[in-house]
Amino acid sequence: MQHSWKFPIHPDQHSSGQLDQEAISQILLSHKRELEILISHYTKADGALGEEPEITEFSDSGSLKISFNKAYYNACLNINETDKDNLRFEFKIDQQTSTLLLTGPDFGERGMDEL
Repeated sequence: MQHSWKFPIHPDQHSSGQLDQEAISQILLSHKRELEILISHYTKADGALGEEPEITEFSDSGSLKISFNKAYYNACLNINETDKDNLRFEFKIDQQTSTLLLTGPDFGERGMDEL
């Protein structure tokens, strides 16, 4: 399954038509909680949350790599651990609606179990 999220772009964040790495990073950092939720869609199968995202690679062609901590919490087992991980995302800027569309990788859904 592939997940995506639209982040609003404020007029002061894009004076020209193109957004560079610094501008896109600033947009994502200003919406850190939403970005963590998007990443957590990909880590929930492991029982983890995605926290502390940061852009580690950026391409002007519309892709970026985000590294983050996979945080495991389980109060019953007294588990509080983190692992470093990363995901590659594609981005598109919609000038009409002033939004940044971030789309994650496409992981196939689990099929039916055989009896």
